[in-house]
Amino acid sequence: MSYVWNWTQKLANIVYEYPSGHIPKGRAFGSWGGGKAAQLLMDNMHDNLSLQTRAEKIEAIGNNYYNRILNVTDFQLQVYNF
Repeated sequence: MSYVWNWTQKLANIVYEYPSGHIPKGRAFGSWGGGKAAQLLMDNMHDNLSLQTRAEKIEAIGNNYYNRILNVTDFQLQVYNF
């Protein structure tokens, strides 16, 4: 249980680790936080579980519906016509 709790905390705290000037978007797909979460998980799998890992860039997933209508800019939310 403590293992799961520690990982939940690590992944949840990513929103507080954003570099200066970035708008925190949590671990949203394609955001800095998403990349940070992936790197943390890959490093853990490699270092602690001795698994070989690699990152592959995903160009598009289906319609990517939510990214089409929502965009966070300057701490504001824009909802496009849908």
